[in-house]
Amino acid sequence: MKDAKSSIASAVKSGRVFIGIKSTIKAMVAGKVSAVFISSDCPRRIRSRIEGYAQAKSIPINDFPGNSRDMSTVCRKPFNITVISVVGEDEDKA
Repeated sequence: MKDAKSSIASAVKSGRVFIGIKSTIKAMVAGKVSAVFISSDCPRRIRSRIEGYAQAKSIPINDFPGNSRDMSTVCRKPFNITVISVVGEDEDKA
């Protein structure tokens, strides 16, 4: 199994991601997400909120080993990223 960094990099390269808290929650509610990655420095209240949605939809939560700056480097974005979600396989075919 791939580690978190290579999984995220691969998903970002293919464009199968939602970046950010609002986008991730919206996609989770719509049933488009197959996995969520949360940075180590994500605020507790945000993490709890995302975990609640994930539990309701049976979406796995993965802890990213670095902070939001490290996650932005993996995603090749010029801004800090706390949460990223990967689009489910079913959504790729649609």
